[in-house]
Amino acid sequence: MAIVVTKGAPKEAHDSPAQIEKRRLTRVLMQGGAIIFVLLFALLLRALAWEGVLVTSGSMEPVLRKGDYTLVDHRVALQGAWERGDVIVFESPERWKGAEETLVKRVIGLPGETLELFQGRVSINGVLLPEDYLEGEIDREGIMPLKLGSEEYFVMGDNRNNSSDSRENGPVPARNIRGRILMKLWPFSRFGSLGAPAYSVN
Repeated sequence: MAIVVTKGAPKEAHDSPAQIEKRRLTRVLMQGGAIIFVLLFALLLRALAWEGVLVTSGSMEPVLRKGDYTLVDHRVALQGAWERGDVIVFESPERWKGAEETLVKRVIGLPGETLELFQGRVSINGVLLPEDYLEGEIDREGIMPLKLGSEEYFVMGDNRNNSSDSRENGPVPARNIRGRILMKLWPFSRFGSLGAPAYSVN
């Protein structure tokens, strides 16, 4: 006698409407959770990695002009590894009275160094700092030797005659620095990387 084996009907065919609705709701929740995770990851990436920042002053001319839209890298902020020559974005310290909330300047002095300004020229630990990116006549101002703290950076604008910076307001605490400008995004005619100055003082 032949034995006939029949395949069972799909499981869902025997499930109650309540069980089917429960599985459907589970799938919806899983898909929604995946979407939320992706969005949160994108927001975290923006917060920790990149940000667009508009330049609102002429203190960094000619490398940056008022109205330039730039790309800022936040990743270095996690390490605190700012280097001399970096053009950084930072929150104005409380003592910088009258300054804008967000500022853009170039890192000149690093933590632990002794900086001096004589007739407009910068020296680091007694060695003159070459600054080929400066243009025009510079005010022959001076600053007595200043020893930077372990978490302090001395910053200045490239447009030295039109920049409110560490010369008047003192060093910037590391905790105030948000990121380093990588490149100019807009206007398109000025699109490109900022690059890094070649210093003989490291």
